[in-house]
Amino acid sequence: MARGLGRNAVRKSLGLSVWEIELAATTGLLRRFPDRTFDPVSVRAAEADVEHFRRSLAAERRCTVTEASARLGVSIDRFKRIIAATGLAPVAIEEIRKYGRILTVRYYRAADVDALADHAHADTELRAAARAVSRSEAARKAAQTRKLNLARTVAARAEIEATKPTPDADCVRVLLWTAALMVAAGVWPGPLRPLHRMADPRVPPLTEILRDARLPRAELETMLAELTPRSAELVRLLVSPRDA
Repeated sequence: MARGLGRNAVRKSLGLSVWEIELAATTGLLRRFPDRTFDPVSVRAAEADVEHFRRSLAAERRCTVTEASARLGVSIDRFKRIIAATGLAPVAIEEIRKYGRILTVRYYRAADVDALADHAHADTELRAAARAVSRSEAARKAAQTRKLNLARTVAARAEIEATKPTPDADCVRVLLWTAALMVAAGVWPGPLRPLHRMADPRVPPLTEILRDARLPRAELETMLAELTPRSAELVRLLVSPRDA
């Protein structure tokens, strides 16, 4: 078995704090040996794409109820109602002694909290509509807007399903969709970064469709991952206009 790396070596290599290293080990982003040293292979994999590793680590961050509600911009009571409605379970529960009492602290995964943003937004909209129930015209317009937004979302998702390319599709379509997915998801994998400079007029409409569909970021990243191997091959074949 390969000799493990100590915690200080990992901190220096990845620029992490102690709690970040512990979180990475707990969530499996870094493999830890029984002697509590770290697997060099997992550390080198993290070094190879530090940006992706840090995004993954940020997604695994543990949030208390107070931190999670602040992250969503809602009150603690509203956050509790949201998790009760969605069934979101804590990833860890800890009992601590404070103020002479035993308090139960529940921790939620940051990425799972972020995924509740639509629920929090919907909850806010419903409350706003309830406050405006006495104003029939405002209520009618709000209902109409929600209906139009829903119709736009449904239409956009249907168009995506009908037109999104498979990895073996036409190379231009693959590159166009890859560029649009990167913009919509806000993710720029290293091998595909040259597409960031892609000034093709067909990319913005595709990006708009992806945004209208209101797909979760995880779903956008999954679609991007399916096209990434082929796109990476095609990117290597591109030449600058001057060279062409």
